[in-house]
Amino acid sequence: MPAAATSSLRESIRTVLPTGSESSFARSHYFARFLGLVVATVLALETPAGAAELLGCTHDQGRPGDLAEVRIWAVTEFTANGWSFGLCHDPAVVELDTVEDGATTATVNAGGPPDFASFEIDSDGWATGVVINFIGAASLPPGDNHELNIASYLLIGSEGQSTALDFCGTVGAPPIAVVFVYSGASLAPEVVSPGSIEIETAEHAFYAPHINQTYHTPGFASFGVTLSAGAYSEPSSVTQGFSMSLGYDTDALTAISIEPAGPVAALPGGPDFFNISAYPGGLSGGVVYSLIGAHELFFGVETVPLVHVEFDATVDEELGGYFPLRWTDGIGPAPAPVSVVVGSGTSWIPVLRNGTVRLAYQEPLEFIRGDCASSGAVDLGDVFALLEYLFGTGSGAVDCQDACDANGDGLLHLGDPICLLEYLFQGGAAPPSPFPTCGAIVPVFGCVTSGCP
Repeated sequence: MPAAATSSLRESIRTVLPTGSESSFARSHYFARFLGLVVATVLALETPAGAAELLGCTHDQGRPGDLAEVRIWAVTEFTANGWSFGLCHDPAVVELDTVEDGATTATVNAGGPPDFASFEIDSDGWATGVVINFIGAASLPPGDNHELNIASYLLIGSEGQSTALDFCGTVGAPPIAVVFVYSGASLAPEVVSPGSIEIETAEHAFYAPHINQTYHTPGFASFGVTLSAGAYSEPSSVTQGFSMSLGYDTDALTAISIEPAGPVAALPGGPDFFNISAYPGGLSGGVVYSLIGAHELFFGVETVPLVHVEFDATVDEELGGYFPLRWTDGIGPAPAPVSVVVGSGTSWIPVLRNGTVRLAYQEPLEFIRGDCASSGAVDLGDVFALLEYLFGTGSGAVDCQDACDANGDGLLHLGDPICLLEYLFQGGAAPPSPFPTCGAIVPVFGCVTSGCP
């Protein structure tokens, strides 16, 4: 951008925004005017026609006095320069506690947060508005995995109460609209999934995790999900088994394996009955620790794993994906309710804490196989780095485990330093590709940094 244009933009920003001495509440009143001014001044792109932007919110449960958490996600078809929305709730049921940047917002501006983010809070909702970069140097790319915000709510209502979390354009003065912004023009997204929070009272809780994972093969990802349980106080009632039903997008996610985990897997001989299977819409089934009552488990305030599921995901090339994990009933030919079986065979419904899976594409990092010390060359120092990593006392952390797999067998063991010693001093076989120069392959273990440029 020409210097004159940049100077003009900065002057406009000073004109539109109050000074730093103004309150954040007062500053937010200027958001709608400010957002349009910035993107119109900076960009000269055509506004996309018929943009299919989608907006959604997750669901959660909790006991009175708990903090429930929801995540606001979006699917964008075109490059956006900012956005705004409000999220309204019933003030008799919940009270907003905190709002923080989601995974996308936290890194949208060249790896950092937006240049401008405004928040306005009313008793029945909150609103935010974002300008990614004042001079148009960064934008929100098309993607199926945008996590915009994470909001926590204090549950102030009573058992059995609930509130919808509706996207709204009524918060603020003037009200902040629900829009994505392209070149100064605002387009309203389609709201495909309003959120909700329910208040329940139970002794136990089931948890689905929040997972944020990268993948390196365009269109395909794999990940694991551990479903866990806990109690609100100790000692809790003894449990004899449980049933569960978890909904997710089975068009995109395929459960490859479903296995007992934690104390369930550690039962002598394993549980007598373990039948959790995948069906259209999710997974469902039940577990009995012992058919003759020989084994029982207590859930403590620290969550314990119950079931581990490995998934393959089909995603849209490099656009990623965002998948809510929601406890539900009605999955499978004989739907199993979500329940815990306590003493005398009584079933109790736990509090259900939902999760999410966010998959983001990342280009594989280049490395040289055998360069375990990340020095940019393979030498004796890599042998010592490998031995310290494999057998040391904690000081042998490495930045690129894939580079340490010197013989390329997909394992990290004593064979790797032996491979390097034979190559360096006995004329043995060279490590397989990428070697002797930098190259990228789909990582097996992970590579944060390497000795390559």
